[in-house]
Amino acid sequence: MTPLRTMDPLKVGIVAVVLAALAVVFVFRAGALGFGERVCVAHFEHTAGLRVGEDVTVAGARVGEVRSIELGARDVIVEFTVEDHIRLGARTSAEIEVATLLGTHLLAVTPAGGGELAEDTIALSATSVPYNLQDIVDRGSASLDELDPALLSRTLDEVGGTMASSQPDLAAALDGVSAVSEVVLTRADQADALVRAATDVTSRLNANSTEIVSLMKQANAVMAELQSRRGAIRRLMADAQRLTTTLKRVVSENERDLEVALTKLAVVIKGLRAQEKELSAALDVLGPSARYLANATGNGPWVDIRPDDRALPDGLTCRVKGLC
Repeated sequence: MTPLRTMDPLKVGIVAVVLAALAVVFVFRAGALGFGERVCVAHFEHTAGLRVGEDVTVAGARVGEVRSIELGARDVIVEFTVEDHIRLGARTSAEIEVATLLGTHLLAVTPAGGGELAEDTIALSATSVPYNLQDIVDRGSASLDELDPALLSRTLDEVGGTMASSQPDLAAALDGVSAVSEVVLTRADQADALVRAATDVTSRLNANSTEIVSLMKQANAVMAELQSRRGAIRRLMADAQRLTTTLKRVVSENERDLEVALTKLAVVIKGLRAQEKELSAALDVLGPSARYLANATGNGPWVDIRPDDRALPDGLTCRVKGLC
C-alpha cells in the first residue's frame, strides 16, 4: 500500500473534497432518499385535489408524503411513503381530506386489522374522497328537473333586485363581519385564556360538588324555616302597626294635658335650679344631723343631750370643703 506522504497532494485534495461533498449530500438528502420509510399505494375514485408533496398523516401526525399520482384503468393510483415503524394492518383505510381553507389537502391513513397490508396496497373499496362529482351531478340533475323554470327566473330577478337595493347595507354587514373576524383573530390568546379559566372553574366546582350540594341543602332549610316563620313575622308587623296607631291616637288625645304637665315640670325644674345652692347646703347638714340624732337616741327610750355638746364636722363634709 502506497504511503499517503508519497501520493500526489493534488489528487489527495480532490478525493477529500469529493468525499466531503458526498457526505454533505448524504446528510441533507437522507430523508429524500427514503431511508426509514416504505412506499405504499392507494387506489381512489379521483384525486379530489390532492397534489404531489402533500402530507400523509396517521392519527393527525405527519408520517410521510405523497410521491406520485397516476391515472389507472378506472381509478387514480396514489403512491405515498410511510415511516417504517407504522404498522399497517390488513384492513387499513385511507381518505383524502381538506387540510386548510386555502385548498391544501392531506392523505389520512387509518391503520386497522391484524397482520400486514397486502403488497402495501390499499384497495379502492377501503378509500374515500371528500366528494364524488358524479354523485353530485346525478343528484343535482334530478332536483333541477323538478324546478319550475319560470318561477326560478322570477325568484332570481327578485333576489337580484333585493341585492341591488341593499348593496350599501350588505357592504356594511360584510365590513362588520370582517371586523368581528379581525377582533377574534387578535384576541385569540385572550379567548384561549378565558376558556382555560372557565375549564379551571368547572373543575373546581366539580371537585367541590359535595360541599356545594350541602350548602344548597342548608340554604333550602333556611328558606323553609323563613317560609314557616313568615306568618309570625307578618303578625308581628301587623301588631307593631296597630301599636303605633294606638300610640299616635293616645298622644293626640292627651296632647293638651301633656303640654300642661311639661310646662309645670319646666317651672319646677326652674325653681329647683334657683334653689340649687340652698339644697346643696341642706344636704351637707342633713347627713351629720341624722347621724348625731341616731347616736343620741340609740341608747334607750331617751335622748342623750349635753349642753356642752357641739356638732363635730362630718368627715365627708370636711374632706369636700377642705376642713380636714
